[in-house]
Amino acid sequence: MTKKDKAKCIDPVWEGTAHCATCAIRRYTMFAEVPETSFDHLLKPIDQIHYPARAHLYRENDSAEFIYVIRHGLVKLEHTTPRGELRVVRLLGQGDTVGLEAVLDRGNRYGQSAITLRDVEVCRIPHENLIQLEREHPAVSEAVMQHWQRQLEAADRVIVDFSTGKVRERVARVLLRLAYDSRQQNLADMEMLGVEDIAALVGVTPESVSRCLADMKREHLLVKSAAHRFVFDWDGLTEASIPDLES
Repeated sequence: MTKKDKAKCIDPVWEGTAHCATCAIRRYTMFAEVPETSFDHLLKPIDQIHYPARAHLYRENDSAEFIYVIRHGLVKLEHTTPRGELRVVRLLGQGDTVGLEAVLDRGNRYGQSAITLRDVEVCRIPHENLIQLEREHPAVSEAVMQHWQRQLEAADRVIVDFSTGKVRERVARVLLRLAYDSRQQNLADMEMLGVEDIAALVGVTPESVSRCLADMKREHLLVKSAAHRFVFDWDGLTEASIPDLES
């Protein structure tokens, strides 16, 4: 490996172990309604891992060994079409579970690539642990299916929101998604995605996104608070995301 190649390597950092029963974000996860006694003795302390932005949790067709519960951060799922095009099929944040479909269909390969859009902290759970938990406690299996259904419904909304309407409306919806994550953490500002990432999400050129963001800054919908961070006008972005039926 050359020095140049090594600089591009992105390695996760192990943050220690975590316990589902005492997790601060448990109420946002598929374990929210599961009694502690149902999984305390089955789920051993699990790996808590930090990934920097633009890292892969896994790649499409990798062997499916783990699911990842997002403690904080944002992850996109990409799928390669038969034509070789990359399509963003889902956007996942705090409390969502990444890689769950491989458990539900008992597959041994991931069907998409999972890529971090910003710094992400996850709890990594071996598939076998969850399968054992479902087998011994039907309540867990029901919770997993309900969680999966909610994620699918959210994925459908993301596809519609980010692929329809004018560029300004679509970009505003991406920003609202980022702002929502910040509000969940009681933050007054949000970490901005790169122009290329936003462009990929909404399916337009980076130049179009740059012009749109410049307009929003002039209108004070976004006000820079620190490097890569912006205070957001929630009501203003919401208005910008709504189609103008008169135009």
